[in-house]
Amino acid sequence: NLQITLTALNGACGQNGSIKVNVSGGSPNFIIEWDGIVDGSTTTNASNFTINNLPAGSYTIKVTDANWCTTSKVLAVASTPANLFTATPTHGTCD
Repeated sequence: NLQITLTALNGACGQNGSIKVNVSGGSPNFIIEWDGIVDGSTTTNASNFTINNLPAGSYTIKVTDANWCTTSKVLAVASTPANLFTATPTHGTCD
């Protein structure tokens, strides 16, 4: 019984994030496909795979095993904004 667990690793300070894919059950090799802001796919015999460099947004992750069993889930990746600083001038005093 092919199953996947997804974990979002959100980007910090405006950086891209990633999604960890954990596959249980099924038969390797696994085809891992992602569809969202960035699309892609890979084939691996590993039960753990990380999809890197994902801009913030929602992604559909689909995994197909060697027997053509398929499962999919949707997960969002977030990115915290870069730190913004506001400078407030103060006038000096004359003594």
